[in-house]
Amino acid sequence: MILASFVRPRSASALSELTGIPIARCYHLLWKLRSAGLVVIEAARVNLRGRAKLLFRSRLRGLELFLRDNRLMGRIHRSRILES
Repeated sequence: MILASFVRPRSASALSELTGIPIARCYHLLWKLRSAGLVVIEAARVNLRGRAKLLFRSRLRGLELFLRDNRLMGRIHRSRILES
């Protein structure tokens, strides 16, 4: 979900479709990622029925994955632009 919202902000339903994660689980994970500071709510759009659709965007600038001693390791680069 972090990578799916890296290029542009996406709704929970769009992230659910892209990742195959059920929508309820998707929301649960998005709130956890938000509280960890890894995604932000970039915008909220209201449809004609008055329901808000939140758009989530990754706060990552980059992600490196590498193998070290037969273990998968990662390094996260947070965006300086979105730090505030």
